[in-house]
Amino acid sequence: MSKMFVANKALLVNDEGKILLIRDAGRGDHKTVNGFWDVPGGRMETHELAHEGLIREVKEEISFDIRPFLAKPIYVDKWGVKQDIQNQPIIGIFWLVSITDISVILSSEHSEHMWADLQTLPTPLLPPLERALTFMKTHYSIS
Repeated sequence: MSKMFVANKALLVNDEGKILLIRDAGRGDHKTVNGFWDVPGGRMETHELAHEGLIREVKEEISFDIRPFLAKPIYVDKWGVKQDIQNQPIIGIFWLVSITDISVILSSEHSEHMWADLQTLPTPLLPPLERALTFMKTHYSIS
């Protein structure tokens, strides 16, 4: 293993307790996850701190500025670039972010978005997101 990546993912929850999901458009190294539901986020740049990477990725993917003091890291997972966890591992930090008003403008990396109830989630979900949401439902009261 020559390199390990760190990714930050935003679990954006609105006043109704719904989470923002975005559907992957399968571009670049995401071809194998085309059509899967995910949350805004991605890999950190070398010079960034975790919260800086989270802010940048959310801005790039949905054109929304989050306030870092509202973001709370709640779950960590591991996956791989193109599912290659042995040679290209990614450590993912999932941040819970409560928001009130948001207008979503998707980047070309995503084809659609939705606000989902945690009890009736769409499929397919990316496996790390599915694990993070299971953890969130078990350990956090979202309403």
